[in-house]
Amino acid sequence: MVIVFCFSLNKSDAQIDTGTYYGLMHLKPKTIGLDSIEVNLQIQKTNDTLYVWKMSYSNSMEKKYRLVVKDGQYLLDEMNGILLPGNMESGQLSFRYEVNDVLYEMVYDLGKEGFILFDLRYYHKSKSVKIETNNIQGYTLAGRQYALLKKAS
Repeated sequence: MVIVFCFSLNKSDAQIDTGTYYGLMHLKPKTIGLDSIEVNLQIQKTNDTLYVWKMSYSNSMEKKYRLVVKDGQYLLDEMNGILLPGNMESGQLSFRYEVNDVLYEMVYDLGKEGFILFDLRYYHKSKSVKIETNNIQGYTLAGRQYALLKKAS
């Protein structure tokens, strides 16, 4: 399972609110025997187009990521060779990608100042259907990870 964190540049493409955020991530179904885990997110701006952050989990796991923003384009760099293009709309930065027949959808929302809402859903392919000349591929929700992260004062 892939867990990826990023954040939006808010509704008007304003600067990211750097700092430390914390919260409880809910895991459905349970992951490594847990239904939730405490998370801490540290956001730093390194220049006009690059943001880096470190996500720390209460089980001592830590991940670092970069978000590159240039000419209205959003690119999530997982710093392991994986680059994910994203879309920004109405203050939500979203990524959709497929790994080994599993569709992932990540959405990050900064609709409320001082909070980051993270929602990752992943889907398994269901039986495809052909209607006239259209092949329709369905997906069944397999799991979800979500957290409301609050900025530390």
